[in-house]
Amino acid sequence: MTEYRIPELVKMVESREIDIPEFQREFVWSSNQVRDLAESIYRGYPIGLLVFYEIPSELRSQNKHYWVLDGQQRLLSLVVIMKGQIKAIRGGQEAVVRFDIWFDPVNDKFELRRPGAGEN
Repeated sequence: MTEYRIPELVKMVESREIDIPEFQREFVWSSNQVRDLAESIYRGYPIGLLVFYEIPSELRSQNKHYWVLDGQQRLLSLVVIMKGQIKAIRGGQEAVVRFDIWFDPVNDKFELRRPGAGEN
């Protein structure tokens, strides 16, 4: 079983090496679910496996090497957590999905909020 670090997975999604096949459902996770995933990772809780199918070379288009079979919601959420946004199918159309997830070091937890004055 191949293991990837989160930054590697995010890079593979951004480069479209990992692709979401048409038979997968839309990105449906809420901002609370994405925040909870960030919290689970921070706390060292298991977040489950991601299952990929290696596309046979004769069926590959462009740079696409893998299809996500299980874990699409978690995978796309990882991109949102790391990059702040992702292009995904939502409401039947491709859309840019953004969530404002911030870490509060005083309370040692993740929050959903917009940046305050002087924050980037």
